[in-house]
Amino acid sequence: MIFNMWRLYLGAKLGYAFGSRSKLVTETGKDSFYVTDVEKFRYGLMANFGYNTFNIHVYYALNNLFKDGLSLDTGQDLTFTPLRIGFIFYIL
Repeated sequence: MIFNMWRLYLGAKLGYAFGSRSKLVTETGKDSFYVTDVEKFRYGLMANFGYNTFNIHVYYALNNLFKDGLSLDTGQDLTFTPLRIGFIFYIL
C-alpha cells in the first residue's frame, strides 16, 4: 500500500540550553570553552511542508540567541536570530 499525500505541519517549539560550548581551532592549537552569554530559554515557530517522501522543514526562533546587552568591541549590539531550513525524508 502506497501513501502519496501532501503534508503541512505547523507548530511552536520550546527549548532550554543546559550548556553551550565552543571550540576554537587555530594554527597554534585548539581551545575549548563554555559560552555563558547564550540565552538559555529558546522558543520559535516551525513548519514542515512537502509531498510524499520529500518535505521541507523551517524553524524560525522568536528570541535572540544571545543575552540582551551583549555588544561587540565596536559597540554594536550582538543580535542573532536563528533560522533553520532543511529537508525531511519520510520513509514508510
